[in-house]
Amino acid sequence: MTACELLKLLLNYQKQSSTQIYLVGGFIRDLLLNRRSTDLDFTFQGDIVPLYEFIQKSHDAVLCSEFQTMRFESTDHIHFDIATMRREIYNLALERYEYEPSTLKWDIVRRDFTINTAYVKLNETLYQVLMQSLEANQITPRAIQYLKTHVCACHPLFYTDLSKGILRVLHSKSFEEDPSRIFRTVKIKNQLGFQVEEATLKALLAGINSDSISKLSLSRIQMEFSKLFIDSKWQVNLETLIAYKWQIIKSSEIIVTPCNSSEVKRIVLMSRFENHMDWLYGVDEQIKKCHEEYNRTLEAFSLNSEINDYNLYKLLYNKRIETINLMAKQHKTLMMRYGGLMCFKLNLTGNDLIQIGIPQNHQMRVLMDALLAHKLNHRIELSLEDEIKYIESIKNEY
Repeated sequence: MTACELLKLLLNYQKQSSTQIYLVGGFIRDLLLNRRSTDLDFTFQGDIVPLYEFIQKSHDAVLCSEFQTMRFESTDHIHFDIATMRREIYNLALERYEYEPSTLKWDIVRRDFTINTAYVKLNETLYQVLMQSLEANQITPRAIQYLKTHVCACHPLFYTDLSKGILRVLHSKSFEEDPSRIFRTVKIKNQLGFQVEEATLKALLAGINSDSISKLSLSRIQMEFSKLFIDSKWQVNLETLIAYKWQIIKSSEIIVTPCNSSEVKRIVLMSRFENHMDWLYGVDEQIKKCHEEYNRTLEAFSLNSEINDYNLYKLLYNKRIETINLMAKQHKTLMMRYGGLMCFKLNLTGNDLIQIGIPQNHQMRVLMDALLAHKLNHRIELSLEDEIKYIESIKNEY
């Protein structure tokens, strides 16, 4: 179903169940900033299951009954997230937050940032306004004007912070309660070009220094990293984390060129987060393959404490640029040696060997390897004619 059809479903459920549903959060924020958004967040008082069952009759949705949330995506790629209004209470015995049904007042308090606390009632007019924008695939003046004049509840600093470009959490324990807000602060700050409010920055840095991230599951960390680094502003996001002096980040240089933009991105991320590589697997599926190749190469190096130039070249030849850069941090001297070997490639090809009567079989590969070993281990440059002479001199040995 399209986003407009799904909005109509929500409106129909609201009428049938006498439940008031609210549009909330980032979509309102973005439209008031004249930014297009593809994420629609809704909330209401009550049980999520009846709404899930109602939607599920017409469109696939994912339900999390424990947290009273559900999500689904329209065929035109608009994301819907729905959560019931709730209050968060920390359970000391279980060392985690638990949720209980609540009112709009308490639902505002649990939000992450003041600029995400605006609520607008879903009704026929809002449906028409949203439908017009979604069908036009652009922000309409009518949508902006309607949202400006129909916010029914928000944090007292919502309008001030939105107009001044300030990113502010609602209380000092915000990052302690939900460490994933550290990632979201970085993303929203750079996405909107906002400034992090002083007390918020202090709380964020305290959250980083206390290693609160470790409270999150690996899958959650991977998801949050993915949001940061698949973003077009991934480099700015990374530099922001560095500016916040996140302890896990280590400086590195890209030492091998040329690289395409994807390779550069992987090199930077894998270098910065080498002690937490599994966090990055959700960012780029190639990172896991790069990391596995790097580990295999590192193991091969450990088994060859005294390695000649030929074996060094064969070990690293055709390896990914990402692997070469990571290896340079572990074996700087050897990698400098490898860099010096790149000029000793063969001029001779298989066709040249066929011309002098070498059959196209295993012997051809053995002879070419022998020639390469001769050039590398003796560090000598040979012309094509000299290479052919060398092959002629050894061909009867193989």
